[in-house]
Amino acid sequence: MLKPNKRIFLNADDVGISNGVNRAVTNAIANGALRSISVITNLTHSIDAINIATAYPDVKTGLHLNIMIGHSINDAEDVPYLTDTFGKFRGGFLRLFLISIFHKKELQSQIEIETIAQMDKLRDKGVVIDHIDSHRHIHMIPAIFSVMKKIAEQYNIPRIRVTNERFFNTFSHNSSMSYLWDGGLIKFLLLKFLSLFINYPTKTYFYSVLFTGKISKTRLRGLRIPSKYTEAEVMIHPNMPEFDMNTGVIDRNILSPNRKMEYETAMDKSLFNA
Repeated sequence: MLKPNKRIFLNADDVGISNGVNRAVTNAIANGALRSISVITNLTHSIDAINIATAYPDVKTGLHLNIMIGHSINDAEDVPYLTDTFGKFRGGFLRLFLISIFHKKELQSQIEIETIAQMDKLRDKGVVIDHIDSHRHIHMIPAIFSVMKKIAEQYNIPRIRVTNERFFNTFSHNSSMSYLWDGGLIKFLLLKFLSLFINYPTKTYFYSVLFTGKISKTRLRGLRIPSKYTEAEVMIHPNMPEFDMNTGVIDRNILSPNRKMEYETAMDKSLFNA
């Protein structure tokens, strides 16, 4: 059994991306260890996700900014750097990074109006927004992060996720080296590099870039919070994939059996004195 630690908390990303995810998150809140969620507000299953947030006001709810999949809330002509002419996001981390260099002000303006529009889907239902993060960590692009800072200050949002995971801290209690072939290390190094250009003090340590989507209870054993931080956020992606089979899901990653494993992790009430 894991040693209880109230300073470590699980946060479920991608709430609203599918029926299976919404079901898993609801169960993990009602019967498990989940006390923090990040909600996508512009997809087909987002209405149910917002209803989860309103049904459990004691659960910390954040905006999971999504400018990668699906359609924008704004009209396409208002966010042309984000979407095609039909309002569908064109995605691509590298593409948005390059736009942030060559068309910074235009991109920032469009990111701001889309973020506020997505955030208002929660606020209009009375949800108090606790934090901001994003699908595929797109907010870690420095030009986009500066927009998140502006919005957080304007709307009194306490926290923006910073991917400040420390490699040797993670390595010290995980013998697996799966990040060498599944892209985890490349993503970690990219986000680590981008974080060098972000000035945002935070007391929250972030864990699980290296093992994204593979957070088992065993992988949490031995997790330590570095001394400069007061708490640790563990990103998980719980799902019940059986409810998403043959449904035309927008992101095939959610069908991975690892998502079921993360659901089982979130259901363990012995975690962190949940």
